[in-house]
Amino acid sequence: MALIQVRGLHKRFGDGDAVQGVDLSIEKGEIFGLIGPDGAGKSTLIRMLAGILEPTEGEISLRGINVVKNYEEARSIVGYMPQTFGLYGLLTVEENLRAVARIHGVLRAEFQKRIKRLYQFSGLGPFRDRRATQLSGGMRQKLGLSCVLVHQPPILLLDEPTVGVDPVSRREFWDILHSFSAQGTTILISTPYLEEAERCHRIAFLHEGRILETLDPRELRTRFPYATCDIYAPDMRKLLMHLKERLKPPVAFLSGDHIHLICDKKAVSSGKLERAVKKLSPKGSQLKETPPTVQDLYFILEQKGRES
Repeated sequence: MALIQVRGLHKRFGDGDAVQGVDLSIEKGEIFGLIGPDGAGKSTLIRMLAGILEPTEGEISLRGINVVKNYEEARSIVGYMPQTFGLYGLLTVEENLRAVARIHGVLRAEFQKRIKRLYQFSGLGPFRDRRATQLSGGMRQKLGLSCVLVHQPPILLLDEPTVGVDPVSRREFWDILHSFSAQGTTILISTPYLEEAERCHRIAFLHEGRILETLDPRELRTRFPYATCDIYAPDMRKLLMHLKERLKPPVAFLSGDHIHLICDKKAVSSGKLERAVKKLSPKGSQLKETPPTVQDLYFILEQKGRES
């Protein structure tokens, strides 16, 4: 049974279309991932499903409820978590949960039952009296998710909820999502991380407001068989030029205070890349292997498109 149905969805801002003709069908208990480069329209799409933005054209149905015509009814079955979740910083963990429960009309006795389960899966129990401003990034995200779940919605809409969170907390966050998925919760999530996209049941690649294709996550590794690294060095422009000449990486460019490199995995595992960096920049250079992102995948797909 499809809990989320989207047909011909458009969102226009001025003369530009942020979302163009999107169709989606997401089943009960499915974790469906939206991936795509920055500006692809992921947040706009999720905000329309949450009823925050009204579509220019198209239909949105959540468990048979028309979101545009029956927003209040749809809101009662949705848990929406934006990129920056609005916690009450001066309130404690439990006070935040209690405030959100009241907004959703959760009775006190029922709240006491639910909060035990929320503390159990989130690990926030020992910190129930700590103010939200004093929590780590990972703990704040788990509190944000707990607030979204306090009224037990059957549908979760999560907009890049783990950005800026450490890898351990990201894994814990995803373990929580899978436990709720196993109990029938339907989850639509956008993520910039390829390893997170691989934990979805299905993913859609969004580009310039359009869904290019819907994929089996296992296809991502065949499409991105590379390693990704960030390199810090005193003379980065000179180093970048030499790396391009010697290693001929598929992608290499300056990004803020470092070089971002997409290269052959063997160049990293064999130490060839590290030796090249040390030889070309022996003083003060630093090489950090990083997890590949959706943006990295997009660079590779874009390059292949230019070469074909």
